[in-house]
Amino acid sequence: MNSVKIEKINDNKIKITLSNSELEERNLDFQSLRYNTPEAQTLFLDMMKQAEYEHGFKTANCQLFIEAASVNNGQFIVTVTKLQERSLPPVPQKKKN
Repeated sequence: MNSVKIEKINDNKIKITLSNSELEERNLDFQSLRYNTPEAQTLFLDMMKQAEYEHGFKTANCQLFIEAASVNNGQFIVTVTKLQERSLPPVPQKKKN
């Protein structure tokens, strides 16, 4: 995965840059990333292992917010943010009758 670049933004956020060729090598496209196919999940797990190895970005037992965007130059940007307990949106409660 040498065309994947991982940049640590802070302790809770990383930015991953993928080339179109990286996706093609894995028979993926942007739609595969958006719809969370099994192949996209495998790629994501590989990227998370690389992020932990290179930057100490551990995601075990964390809720993650993942954003994927296509960039004009044929690259894809995936931003992964570890959510803190206090930043989770409240779960709506059903009203009791």
